[in-house]
Amino acid sequence: PPHRTPDIVETLDTADSLAERLRRYRETIRSAPRPRLHYRRRGIDKALCQIIDRCLAVDPDKRFANVQQVIEAIDARNRARARRPLYLMGIVGPLLFVLLMLFFFSRSINVAKQESLQRVQQWSMQSNLFASQLAAQTMESELEGLFRLVENEANRDGLRAAVRQVLDEQREALQTIAETGADDAARRSILQSAAQQALSSYLSDRMNSIVRQRSSDDHRAIFNSLFVNDPHGTNIGIHFVNDSEVTSGLPVGRNFAYRSYFNGQRSDGPKTRPPADYRPTRSTHLSATFRSTSTGKWKVGISTPIWPSPEVAIAWASGEPVDVYEPIGVLVLTINLGEFDLLASKFSDPTQRFAVLVDGRAGNGQGTLLQHPLLTDLERRGAAAQMVPQIDRRFFERLLAEGAIMDYVDPAAKFEGGEKYSGAWIAAMQQVQLPRRVGQANARTASDLWVLVQERAAAVAAPVVQLGTRLQRESYIAIGSVLAVVFILWYSVLRIGQHAMRGAWGTSAGGTITTGTARSIRPTSHTTPGSSPPQ
Repeated sequence: PPHRTPDIVETLDTADSLAERLRRYRETIRSAPRPRLHYRRRGIDKALCQIIDRCLAVDPDKRFANVQQVIEAIDARNRARARRPLYLMGIVGPLLFVLLMLFFFSRSINVAKQESLQRVQQWSMQSNLFASQLAAQTMESELEGLFRLVENEANRDGLRAAVRQVLDEQREALQTIAETGADDAARRSILQSAAQQALSSYLSDRMNSIVRQRSSDDHRAIFNSLFVNDPHGTNIGIHFVNDSEVTSGLPVGRNFAYRSYFNGQRSDGPKTRPPADYRPTRSTHLSATFRSTSTGKWKVGISTPIWPSPEVAIAWASGEPVDVYEPIGVLVLTINLGEFDLLASKFSDPTQRFAVLVDGRAGNGQGTLLQHPLLTDLERRGAAAQMVPQIDRRFFERLLAEGAIMDYVDPAAKFEGGEKYSGAWIAAMQQVQLPRRVGQANARTASDLWVLVQERAAAVAAPVVQLGTRLQRESYIAIGSVLAVVFILWYSVLRIGQHAMRGAWGTSAGGTITTGTARSIRPTSHTTPGSSPPQ
C-alpha cells in the first residue's frame, strides 16, 4: 500500500476499536504527502500516473467513484496512445511539407534571381556596347568636321600668303634652326619679324572666327590653339584660345619636327633626331595625344599640309598624285579632348553610367584615361595636372579581346576624390575610326582613341535583387501563415481530445457501459451511510 510504513502500522495496531482504527487511518492518509513513487517507475506514462493519482485521491469528489470509471479512464488512455502516432504524423507531416516548400521556394527564387541577373547583365553589356559604338560615331563625326575645317583653313589664300612672307623674310633663320635644332639668335629674329607677327595676327582672327561659328553647336569641341610649322617643323606662328596655356614663352622659333602632328607618324619621334630626318605630313592627320603642362588637360592635334598653290590643293583634294610638290608648311589645330560630348547628356544618371575616352596606343601609356568625370572635376579645381589614371592592363586586354566585361574596375577610384567610382562596373569599349582621307572614298583607318562606356554593376543588379528579396519575403509570409493555420488546427484538436478524456474520466458509473476492450460491467450500489469508501 502506498501509505504503509512501520509507524503507521504501529499507530493502527494500537487502536482500541475498529472505528478508532479507521479514524486513524483516514487522518494518516489526509496528513500524508501524495504518493510520487509511481512517477519514477519505468513503463508508466503520465496518463497512467494521473489515473493512479485519482484512485488514491483523498477527496472523494476527485476520486474515481467505482471500478467502471477506472476502466473507462484506462480505455481512454489506450485510445489516446493509439492515436498518438496519428497526432505525430499530423504535426510532423505538415511541418515536413512546409520545410520542403521553403526549400524549393528558396531554391527556385535563387535560381530565378541568378538567371534574371545574368540576363540583365548581358543586356547591360549589349546596351553599353551599343552606347560605346554610338559615342565612337559621335566622336568620329566631330573629327570629320574638324578634318574638313582644317583642310579648308589650309587652302585659304590669306594663310598661304602669310606663310610665304615669313618663309621668304626669315629664310636664313629658319634654315639655321632646321640644321642645328635650336638657335637663340635665329629665334629672336623670327619673333621680331613683322611677317611672323602678321601671321600670328591672321591665326588669331581665324581662330576667333572659328570659335564664334561653332559656339552654337551642341557637340562642339573646345579649341586650344591654331599654329603653323614651316616645312622643317619650326613653329612660325601660333594663337592660343586661352592665354594661361602660355607658361614658358611662345613656341614660335622652336622646332617640333619630331611631333606626330608635323610628321604624320602614329606617335612622336625621338627629340634627339635632327629635324632633317622628318618630313611634313602629306595628308590630314590626327596626332598622338599629349598633355598640357599648365592645366593637365589632354590634347590632340589635327594637322594638314599647306600646299604652295590652290591648284595643287585642289588636285590633292581630288586624289590626284602631287608627289612632285612639297608643302610650304603644316597647319595644326589643337583641341581639348576633355571637352568632347561623349553622350553624357543621353544618360539618365551620369553618376551611374557615363562614357570616357581612353588612349589605346601600345606602350607604357596604354589605357590612360584622357577624359573622365573625375578629371573634369579636378580641372575645375586646378588639380588635374598630377592625375594620370590608367586602366589595368588585364582589364584593357580583356576589353580589346571581348569588347565588354562585367567586372571592370575604374582606375580613377584609386585617386583622391574618386571614391565614388569604386566597385564593379559593366564596361564596353569601341575604337574610334579616323575620317576618310580626301580622294579615298572607302578608306578608313583606326585611331588610337577608344570610347569606353561603363555602368555600375550594382545599379544594374538592384532591381533583380529587390525583386528576389520581395519574393522571399512573400514566401516566408505565406509559409508562416500555413504554419500558423496548422498549429491552430492541431491545438484545437488536442484541446478537444483533452476535454473528451477528462469527460470520460469524470463520467458517473450509471448503466451498462461498453468499453474499448468490449467488456460489460454492472455498476455497484452506492455506499451506505456509515460505511467506508474503498481505500
